[in-house]
Amino acid sequence: HEASGVVYAVGEGVTGFKVGDRVVAHNSASCGTCYYCKKGQESMCVDLIQNQFTNGAYAEYQLIPERIVKLNTFHIPEGMSYKQAALLEPLACALYGTEMTNFDLGDYVCVNGCGPIGLICIAVLHTMGVHNICAVDGNEQRLEFAKRMGATTTVNFMNFKGVEALTEAVKEAQGGHLADFAF
Repeated sequence: HEASGVVYAVGEGVTGFKVGDRVVAHNSASCGTCYYCKKGQESMCVDLIQNQFTNGAYAEYQLIPERIVKLNTFHIPEGMSYKQAALLEPLACALYGTEMTNFDLGDYVCVNGCGPIGLICIAVLHTMGVHNICAVDGNEQRLEFAKRMGATTTVNFMNFKGVEALTEAVKEAQGGHLADFAF
């Protein structure tokens, strides 16, 4: 669902966007009024709309719902590519997740899953100075990429049966330390 593009048509009442604008639209928008939204936990929104239409980033056209247009659609700055713009939402997820933790640079961190958000999380943690990052995934290519992004150790969960065995593998990979934080 990570996509960006050019506005082809503008719906009735839309302001701030016009045909031809380069934009990126995220795939959801919170209500802003429920208990969780008022506490600043928009990801827990009880009326979070998720756009089933944006789960087709390879489509020629996407219809973006009104609330997403109002809250989570952004102009792409000059000089930023469409690919870079499409990765802003996963980057925001990684930044938010790392910001919500109170880790020290010497802590042991485990990132479970080396898809786009996991890999970006590894890069963010590495850039922040975290040097004990264990990446866990079931795909060797993703684990190799995780090393390039800054993971210090990797564990392929396909090689272990059960949570206990996997936990021991992560502990062993990190020199006998369990993770202080897991993403």
